[in-house]
Amino acid sequence: MDASDDEICAYARGNGLIVITNDLDFPQILACTGASGPSIILLRGHPLTPQERGTSLLLVLANYSEMLAAGALLSLDWSNRPRLRLLPLK
Repeated sequence: MDASDDEICAYARGNGLIVITNDLDFPQILACTGASGPSIILLRGHPLTPQERGTSLLLVLANYSEMLAAGALLSLDWSNRPRLRLLPLK
């Protein structure tokens, strides 16, 4: 599928999905539009393989599920200390 970032955000928002990405364009879209969704999990640092990041990602999904369901931007770097901002961004 060849979709723009805006189309991906609209699809995720319309279907109650979370976007997991390392692309900084997605948080910028939320900041510029003031949208209350979709939730974005921003993975920072490399490598981004499931073997290296999978456990941390699963913990974030479990521990922050309510906030992600409500609309949030969550950044996860190698410190494994997530930073969370509720949407809409102000």
